[in-house]
Amino acid sequence: MSDAKVRIDFSKIARFSLDSKRIELVNSGLNNIWGYKLRGNGQWYGIEANDLGFSIVPMEIGTGFPGIGSERLRSYQPWMPELHKFRVGGTGISGVAFADDLEGTFPEEWKDVAFIANPITSSINAVRIVRNSDGTVTAEHLPDFFNLRRRLV
Repeated sequence: MSDAKVRIDFSKIARFSLDSKRIELVNSGLNNIWGYKLRGNGQWYGIEANDLGFSIVPMEIGTGFPGIGSERLRSYQPWMPELHKFRVGGTGISGVAFADDLEGTFPEEWKDVAFIANPITSSINAVRIVRNSDGTVTAEHLPDFFNLRRRLV
């Protein structure tokens, strides 16, 4: 889009060209994105602050999630289905990291585990998210990686 105006309201992700002359909306939705992560394998993931069934989700180009504004980028764009039934708790989920490193120093049991900063519950939640060979995605809520409240009790 050259010299085009792009409306970036509600909850949308956009990308710029390297020369900053073009901008393109790439996905929309989630209720309030407070974490966005590019993994070493080239896959993008996002989290929402409000824990409405999308604790950690793939954020592929063209995806749309119900949420603030519930606005589709294109009229034919389907909503991504709720990924899981569990909730990690809290309404201020605020960051995401994966146990990815180039040296492979994390143990195998941490493969595909997202660490989600959750200041409301004073914890670091752990969610294993796997992209299956058939294209589906599964998520499993693991025990918290860290929970300050348990340490204080």
